[in-house]
Amino acid sequence: MTFELRRICDTKSQEISIMTKKIINLTSILISSCAVFAAEPVESDFFTDTIGSVDQTVNLVTDYGANGADTNDDSLALQNAIAAMTALPNGGEIVIPAGTFYFNLIEIKSNVHLVFDTGATLKTASTVTDSNHGMFYFGAKTGIAEVTPVQNSSIRCAQGGSGGRFTVDFTGAINTNIFVVNSTSGDNFMIADFNLIDNQTKFNAVTVNTARHDDGSGVVYSMSKNGLIKNITCSNQRYGYGVIQMKSGTNILIKNLDGEGGATVRLESGGDAYLDPPQYVMNEIYVRDIVGRQAKGAVMLSPHTRNNGKIDVARVIGIACGYTVDVSGGFVANGELGVGAGTFADTTIISDVHGIFGLDAQFKPKDFDLIPCAIRSQLSGTLNPDGSSYNGPAAVCIYYPADTTDALGDDAGDYIVTFRNVTHEGFDHQYKLIINEDDQVSSCNAVPVNGISVTPESATVAVNGSVQLTATMTPANATQTTEVWSSDTPSVATVNTSGLVTAVSEGTATISVIPADGSYIANTVITVTGPYAAWATTHASGAAIDGDHDLDGVKNGIEYFMGEVGSSFTSLPVPDAANTITWPKSGTFTGVYGTDYYLESSTPDLSSWLEVLAGNVTINSGSIVYTMPSGSDPFFVRLVVHED
Repeated sequence: MTFELRRICDTKSQEISIMTKKIINLTSILISSCAVFAAEPVESDFFTDTIGSVDQTVNLVTDYGANGADTNDDSLALQNAIAAMTALPNGGEIVIPAGTFYFNLIEIKSNVHLVFDTGATLKTASTVTDSNHGMFYFGAKTGIAEVTPVQNSSIRCAQGGSGGRFTVDFTGAINTNIFVVNSTSGDNFMIADFNLIDNQTKFNAVTVNTARHDDGSGVVYSMSKNGLIKNITCSNQRYGYGVIQMKSGTNILIKNLDGEGGATVRLESGGDAYLDPPQYVMNEIYVRDIVGRQAKGAVMLSPHTRNNGKIDVARVIGIACGYTVDVSGGFVANGELGVGAGTFADTTIISDVHGIFGLDAQFKPKDFDLIPCAIRSQLSGTLNPDGSSYNGPAAVCIYYPADTTDALGDDAGDYIVTFRNVTHEGFDHQYKLIINEDDQVSSCNAVPVNGISVTPESATVAVNGSVQLTATMTPANATQTTEVWSSDTPSVATVNTSGLVTAVSEGTATISVIPADGSYIANTVITVTGPYAAWATTHASGAAIDGDHDLDGVKNGIEYFMGEVGSSFTSLPVPDAANTITWPKSGTFTGVYGTDYYLESSTPDLSSWLEVLAGNVTINSGSIVYTMPSGSDPFFVRLVVHED
């Protein structure tokens, strides 16, 4: 007595989409990247170094009388050295040796390179009383020099090529309205290689901005271009500020910045320059290898009043940041009438972003609504030293209020950004990688969700088949009952808003469900098979030779079902080239076809069996012969023999 199945369709190839899993090692995040760019930015495409062709190299101490061992203002000595070097046909290099120097309002000029020893420490001179001022200007604070191009110039560390840095120390600054460098007219410039010990000062360490000057005969504008800003680390910065803010600029590479507090890279146009000509915007700005720690964020985009061009960001890590990346919409502030909200170009791309959860991110009250309710109680009630922010648990990897697809639709100031390879770790109560304004929860639930599960936890479905998943939130009286379903591989299986999964192609997909606030997650693994494997899973348990293996309700002795797993099945006996199967039969067997034994064939949809009529079966004294019909794919046939 035998039970046979025969598949006559061809084995189909399988394509399995593998989703990138969460990356934990920070080094691998910084040095590895998905192949999503035609070419990685090269420093020489942004800054052509001319230091090797200068006419003279001087020492600020031995040649110009600065003293690195006292507390006197060294600004005049440095400005005199700059004036002498810029007057040379090919400019000059000014070496600042180890020591402590006091500078303010230094105007960098064309063809001048400031080269600091790794033992040099810079402090702000106490003689300056200006409310807002910087140490260095590529341009000037005011006057026509503010808009005069500064070409082929740099600030760097002598040991920068081997990782060396000089130090800027703001801890003793009397006036905290200070920054390290401002560039309004740099052209082929570099700012590099320093560590800033900040003191919650009001501004970013580096600012790249538009300038305008009106001498009565007409307004002159300037903007920085062709620049390289790299290798800068800042600590103890206040909310909203950070390592660099750019308001305008073109063809600039920003790389290898690490900030504690604030926003490491803040790309926000507008400000006082919101009525400048429309060409004074950000465009072709490339950002690479950025870290934010205990901060508002690592990278922030905010196109205030300006329609900016392309921004290209890659390899960003946020450690305990409110959001690792903040992509805000454009806006118009009070008094800025007659201008648009501002955007970035739809070619903007942000990739390789990794958020790491922590409890000491920086928030202002306006952003409390983004912290999941399950952990919102961990917000600190004590103001930070900046007087405006509070520490609290990191909210999400990417916040995208400029999303054109949120419930508010495509508002003025919204724009499209392409995100690739976004991962996070430690966010046990926020499973979404990217959220928008729809995810704000202004008032946490009276009865919060404390868990979610889904049944079944796994399922096998044939192509074009479906399975209903059911989510259960706890406690049963939780106020939040909205479910958000998603598939990590929609090309294999999709899921609708009610948890109904539809199989698309062979492979494996993970279906996830979370409460609307993203606080918990549950998963089901869906295996999508070809029709035969799905049928086998439903109708047979394996190749053992006892019991009711075809699940037809009849224990009919020995049944053969070979090769349950996979797409290769062995039939017994083997059909011949004409798809004819011959079962051996004892000559003493006297059973009647249709009563004691019969053949069954599968229905086209593989949902059930149909008895093969006696007229289609050849019964000999020692065999039963059946030829399967042509054009049926797939097709199964079995011999059923009832017990005596």
